[in-house]
Amino acid sequence: TRRRQQRPKHMHGRPRLKPQDIDKLKEEAKRLKIIKFNESKSQLIEQRAQGNFELSTLDALSNMVVVSPDINTLWNYRKQIITRFIQQSIDQGDLPWASTKQVVDPNRGTFTFDLDATDLQLHKHDKIRQLLETEIKVTEKVLRERHVKSYCCWYHRKWAIKHLPQMWEQDLQLCALLLSQDERNFHCWNYRRYVLQLAKIPAKDELDYTLKKLEEKPSNYSAWHNRSYLLWENNKVEQKSIEDVLENEFEVVQPALYTDPEDQSAWIYHRWLLQTPHSQNVLEKELLVCKDLLEEVPNSRFVILNIVLNHLQNVKAMSNNDYNEVIGHLENLQQIDRMHVNYYKDVKSDLIIQRELHQTNLSINNSGLTRIDAVNKYDNLLQSVDFSHNEIRMIPTLKALPISTLNLSHNNIEFVEGIHHLKELRELDLSHNKIERLNSGPTPLNTSVQTLRLTGNPIVSTVPEEELRSLVSRLFPNATLSL
Repeated sequence: TRRRQQRPKHMHGRPRLKPQDIDKLKEEAKRLKIIKFNESKSQLIEQRAQGNFELSTLDALSNMVVVSPDINTLWNYRKQIITRFIQQSIDQGDLPWASTKQVVDPNRGTFTFDLDATDLQLHKHDKIRQLLETEIKVTEKVLRERHVKSYCCWYHRKWAIKHLPQMWEQDLQLCALLLSQDERNFHCWNYRRYVLQLAKIPAKDELDYTLKKLEEKPSNYSAWHNRSYLLWENNKVEQKSIEDVLENEFEVVQPALYTDPEDQSAWIYHRWLLQTPHSQNVLEKELLVCKDLLEEVPNSRFVILNIVLNHLQNVKAMSNNDYNEVIGHLENLQQIDRMHVNYYKDVKSDLIIQRELHQTNLSINNSGLTRIDAVNKYDNLLQSVDFSHNEIRMIPTLKALPISTLNLSHNNIEFVEGIHHLKELRELDLSHNKIERLNSGPTPLNTSVQTLRLTGNPIVSTVPEEELRSLVSRLFPNATLSL
């Protein structure tokens, strides 16, 4: 047999390192870099504390912020150095158009970072303009090479670009480049909006830009969000009716819905449009579109959900057929979208309760209610409420309704809360729930309750009766406990 050829133990006269030895060397090199970085950072912070605001310090700071762009103290030090130089230039008369401007607070010894670009016109001063352009270059180096989503870096860039009007158009081009690489970079979108405001570019132009981005990729969440931000700003100029604006936007979003009905981004924008004040006519038109789309993609959760949300915009005007249709859709959604089943149950609960808002004595049993928040929509004299035998998980903070009897027995409630505003409540039935303890706060939960039922809760079997009655007497001082 051939002998296995052994790997050489030396390469070019040097011993070959084992993989674990290479890892140790890398870790040691990393450790030394961190030590050196921390030493340099400490030195710079000390210089700042001693009042060193020389321009030469900017070079050392540049190296530091490029390595670690999320240390806000280093960026602020840069601002202070430049602001100090600006103040010196004003004091020396180098900016005659801003001779009386104070950018340094003489009383507090602090520096105003948010300088007024209109008054100072810093771009007219060669040295200051060069300093600010350097800040733009440093931040661009960070964004391109290190961390495109650094909060500190983007904030610093906003501070510098404000004083460089000759760079605004170029900066928008950089934003377009970064957004082509990552269309969801919300830092870049926010910064772009800021530059657009500085340059006083009409919102109409930016709406066209967002439309272009959406034509390239309909699932661009940030472009849809930016469009919602610009829509009404643009309408301040165009002064169209709300109905016309919404109809146009529904026409913009509909192609994306038909292209990919399961793409959530367009549906989120669609939902936002539905929640904007509008006429019933707009709702009806959009409801027809969703129903038409449902015929093409049956059991699409987004299509069904938006049909539901459309109807929920005006529960009072909902016919019995519409009500039954919505309930059916919500039950269907619980089957096809198990991840959000509790949300659909809550929406169904709200709808069931809202349909009965005209009642004085409200009784809804065995209906699968999971929450009762919609009770707070009542404006009439609601006197008694019976929500027993449901799936209610908690008692929300109920507003001051004149309820005298509240039956929440046979549910899934774990804590007694949310009833301190019910000043006329006399009977509270919480029997057969999942209450294991009572919140023993410094103040009573309710002073008007006269009868409290806790039968069938875990707390009855785990807490001695005498102790439980003592606790109830503190939380419901006028109540008789029924076990």
